[in-house]
Amino acid sequence: QTQNHVWVNADIHMMERVVQNLVENAIKNTLPGGIVKVCIETDGNNLVTKVSNTGTLLIPRLIEWVNSTEKQSNSYGMRPSKSGLGLMIVKKILLLHQSSLSVQVTADQNIFTFSLPVITPGS
Repeated sequence: QTQNHVWVNADIHMMERVVQNLVENAIKNTLPGGIVKVCIETDGNNLVTKVSNTGTLLIPRLIEWVNSTEKQSNSYGMRPSKSGLGLMIVKKILLLHQSSLSVQVTADQNIFTFSLPVITPGS
């Protein structure tokens, strides 16, 4: 069995908070019998994390806010009232890591994605 190991430069506690907030939101917004998935994979030179859930789909205004740049996110009235503090914390932590959060909504699921560049240990 082959194991792939990659390294990223990140604060472990902050990244735990990011994943915890995304998973908790996914669980909270998934109906009984629904599905929550966490997928971590490499894509070129990045470690990509995806958290998806079936159930309650995000409203367009929240999708726009999640996918907005930091400057747009901070503009008056941009953040929807139902966005919750968790997603704002996730966006801020990812910004500190030179990353960003994005969301894609399909017919039956929300897919939150962020990535971190893979590094060579000791570099």
